[in-house]
Amino acid sequence: LLSVIYYDRYSKYGHVEDLLFIGREFVIILSETLFLATLLLMAMGWSVLRDTLIIRERQLFWGGFAVYALFGILKTICNTTTLCGIYTLSFYVIKFLITF
Repeated sequence: LLSVIYYDRYSKYGHVEDLLFIGREFVIILSETLFLATLLLMAMGWSVLRDTLIIRERQLFWGGFAVYALFGILKTICNTTTLCGIYTLSFYVIKFLITF
């Protein structure tokens, strides 16, 4: 819904408010984070082969989830060109490592 509003305003006015852009990016990062978390849990065999995760798998899952979400949020709210490049690169490297 935020993407529809974002693109509607962008097509009408040629620009959008920063709050709408940041809100849209947060929703995108949240959905990607939940999707990757689901992939990671399925790769660990949770709910397919067993009901619980061992301690190490739980730590790996929450650590990956937190780092991915953190760098996604930092990528969204950054306003310095150098830092944005670093955050974006880190975000995509973490996404790659979680995916594969």
